[in-house]
Amino acid sequence: MNDPVQPGIDPDDTLAESPEETPEEIVARNLAKSPTRGMCAAILALQSIALGLTTRC
Repeated sequence: MNDPVQPGIDPDDTLAESPEETPEEIVARNLAKSPTRGMCAAILALQSIALGLTTRC
């Protein structure tokens, strides 16, 4: 029986998860991709809070 191909997923993608990876390895790899992404999001959130508190209506 053929497995249906999921839309939007390239079956020849070299970055696809390999079946040998455990869920813990997948999470660790995704977190290690860009650790500054979370810091950037936090800074943007704090800036928006500060702007909201200092802007007069």
